[in-house]
Amino acid sequence: MRELRRRGAAAVTVAVPVGARDSLALVRGDADEVVCHTIPGALFAVGYWYRDFSPVGEEEVTALLREAEAALRP
Repeated sequence: MRELRRRGAAAVTVAVPVGARDSLALVRGDADEVVCHTIPGALFAVGYWYRDFSPVGEEEVTALLREAEAALRP
């Protein structure tokens, strides 16, 4: 988040589908807003909360980031 601010972000919002209460508290210290759909009493593994938690390859992540960057260009 510090890098986003260094690059000029006016505000930083973190949105996650599931998170541990303690972890969310840490993130709140750096983010302007934290949105979390589900905060279970005990979060043993994030993957437990997904139907499909298959690994995402580096190539797919890179392609998605490039696509998102292109969409933000004027």
